Amino acid sequence: AIRGFLQKMDVKKVCEIGVKEGANFPNLLANCVQEAVAIDCWAETGVRSQNDDSCTEESLNRQYQNMLKWAQRDNRIKVIKDFSLNACAMFDNEYFDFIYIDADHTEAAVYADLCAWWSKVKPGGILAGHDYCNAVLNCPDAQVQFGVIPAVDRFVAENKLSLHVDNEEPWHDWFIIKPI
Repeated sequence: AIRGFLQKMDVKKVCEIGVKEGANFPNLLANCVQEAVAIDCWAETGVRSQNDDSCTEESLNRQYQNMLKWAQRDNRIKVIKDFSLNACAMFDNEYFDFIYIDADHTEAAVYADLCAWWSKVKPGGILAGHDYCNAVLNCPDAQVQFGVIPAVDRFVAENKLSLHVDNEEPWHDWFIIKPI
């Protein structure tokens, strides 16, 4: 659904924050896309919400290496191994047509991502993300309470924006169109 949507909008520059093994990334590779940026820290930081699948360092490195191999096969793909807010500073304002956030799902992290990446979306472009749901992940060493709903709702209310949420249960996608 996302790929067709991006094709219909004729987007040129897209970005996904929180790529992991790249399961969603192919959805961003519509024919019209000229640049697709994949961002993830691919590191075990000890902060469970930054690695809520409890992947080993070896597994995270393999995910990163696989994304690099993919980028070698498709010159539209740029891979950045860094934290979201650091990577955000690498781009000019209004650079992307479409940004998809699926990184640290805590309320504070999602809100920080929204505030940071909003300026990177072109007018008429879209800021979107995954997991607009009330979920608690029971990891082996911690629980991760998703804060996507309160973070997105707060951001939308503060900026007087319209929020759109799909009906895909239970891991809803959300999106916000940046006013022109």
